[in-house]
Amino acid sequence: MTVARKLLPIFVLVGLVLSACAGGGQTRLANDAAVLGAPDPVIYAQSETEEYTIGPQDRLSINVYPVRDFSIPSVRVTADGSVLVPPIGSVRAQGKTATALAAEIQAALIQCCLQRPQVVVQVEETISRQITVSGAVKTSNYYNLRGRMTLTQAVAMAGGPDPQTADTRRVGVIRMVGGQRTGKVFNLQDIQANRAEDPEIFGGDQIIVDTSDSKSTWRNIISAMPFAALFTVF
Repeated sequence: MTVARKLLPIFVLVGLVLSACAGGGQTRLANDAAVLGAPDPVIYAQSETEEYTIGPQDRLSINVYPVRDFSIPSVRVTADGSVLVPPIGSVRAQGKTATALAAEIQAALIQCCLQRPQVVVQVEETISRQITVSGAVKTSNYYNLRGRMTLTQAVAMAGGPDPQTADTRRVGVIRMVGGQRTGKVFNLQDIQANRAEDPEIFGGDQIIVDTSDSKSTWRNIISAMPFAALFTVF
């Protein structure tokens, strides 16, 4: 089963209430908070020059030297943002860099049971920075954000629109804002022609490229979306 088919029930549920607007052009970074609605803080994208801050559901490895018995090859950050690190217990990870978390774990290990341990924390999987690109693109899949990214760049990362089936006048974006799922439709043709700004994409966003096939499920979903100027909460 393709990723697009796995994600289809989600898009069917939200398709009727997504908003559509004309917009598009040469790549420009829109003021996302004003144009789209700011996403929840834990899913903001970060510059590639910044050290990544850990979010819920990220997967970490924690290596302790020289006592490797204290190392944890793989641990998932819980939904409340913590990780369990024996023998010191639960440690808050969300909002911290890997360097800061390693320093905190190292200090706790010194206090409880080890002399001069060295702790290295690595982020193995960054769920909080993943986006989904599906519909009429060459490769529907999950992708990690690479620094700040616009809608056209995100679609390009999925191999670009399918030249045989894509209708780039209608590209839907689904986002969590204030704990609620919101949505809007953009016109990539206008963006590429510099007639509209290219909105910024954030971790957790779901992107659907419409199809020109009138019998396609994707076309039915996008066509059912009402028109509005801003994201609609649903």
